[in-house]
Amino acid sequence: MPAFVGALGFALHPVQVEPVAWTSGMKDLLCGLLVMTALWQYVSFAQTIATDTTQRQRSRWHYALASLAFVLAPLAKPTAMITPLLALILDVLILRRGWRQVALALGPWFVYAIPVMLWTKAAQPAIGVPVAPLWARPLIALDSLAFYMAKIALPINLGVDYGRTPIRVLHDGSLWWTWIPPVALGLILLALRDRWLLVAAGVFVAGVAPVLGFTPFLFQYFSGVADHYLYISMLAVGLTFASLLAGQYPNPLRHRTVTGICAALLVIWSILSFRQAGFWRDDVALWERAIAVNPRSFLSHSNYGVVLFRQRDLARAEALFRKAIDLKPDYAIAHDNLALVLIQTGREDEAIEHIKRVLEISGQMPPALRPRVDKAHNLFGRVLMQRNRPREAAEHFRAALRFNPNLEEARQNLARAEQLLRDRSASPSD
Repeated sequence: MPAFVGALGFALHPVQVEPVAWTSGMKDLLCGLLVMTALWQYVSFAQTIATDTTQRQRSRWHYALASLAFVLAPLAKPTAMITPLLALILDVLILRRGWRQVALALGPWFVYAIPVMLWTKAAQPAIGVPVAPLWARPLIALDSLAFYMAKIALPINLGVDYGRTPIRVLHDGSLWWTWIPPVALGLILLALRDRWLLVAAGVFVAGVAPVLGFTPFLFQYFSGVADHYLYISMLAVGLTFASLLAGQYPNPLRHRTVTGICAALLVIWSILSFRQAGFWRDDVALWERAIAVNPRSFLSHSNYGVVLFRQRDLARAEALFRKAIDLKPDYAIAHDNLALVLIQTGREDEAIEHIKRVLEISGQMPPALRPRVDKAHNLFGRVLMQRNRPREAAEHFRAALRFNPNLEEARQNLARAEQLLRDRSASPSD
């Protein structure tokens, strides 16, 4: 029963809605499945060896399956490289095997993990997000932990973009006090000396360690925290529930009280999760909710504008793109989207100004988040053609092809512009 309730605690918490409902969150689910399979088989391996040395063949199968799951997990998501650390926490604090046994079992995992992490880091393109100074990163990590602790304790106002970037946290001064809750909780757990609670805390921190801000990552351009980053860390909640229910209590009343609290939390979380899932029913509901949670989210305003643009609601889309630009004037994607609306509503002169802005500021954005510069040049050329300026248009079509030689639309537009220039050159009126 404790294990079953722990599993419910892991699954029913509202922060788990995002990775489950989000199509792109499939990588979190697959990674979590493989990481948990690796831990399950590793614990089975360690327990088999510890209780019955005659079952070596069986223990080898457990270890082989654990290792296979661990090797596959980073293919779903690189953060799976924290698996050896999670296994180490379980082995040392729960299984309590000797350090020599632990080193022999987990040594190959760490030997595999370290070079793969370095290779993954080297293979990634330049991220290009504003980077916090080294001295501030531990405080930013503690700020993220405090944020996650608050969302687990009080799972309301959950959204897809909290706008809590490291630079914002650094500038608003909150990191000077947000370190207090996680440090205080850590000291309390150390004083209590409860192994299961220490394991839960260790699993929680290890699960989000890759995205705490010690090293920059792409989504920090929008926010340094997100619900789906907690997927593996939510094992800590399951472990806490299981340990509380399996604990030895001096009287039945205390045990019933703990059981009642756990049951009440599961019911409340189920209701909140059902409500949270409703915000993911379609794009309109999702981005309306995102803006309600964080009205200063330029990402949410821009993405909601894209949804309305596709629905041909150009007036509302334009308003959202303009709001996104007001919130972040150097967000090139919003300028690009606004230019499309302006072209479709016959305001080419204003569209040209926004396309120029796209070309000016795209280089300031992380490369993976930049609008397609080739398409911006192609769009600029199309507007110039509509303004009967084929010579300038041809220059932009050529620029588009320099950025992307395979952009067939730009190639066709260039051919039309050059043909128009030839016709004009051959015309007697010229």
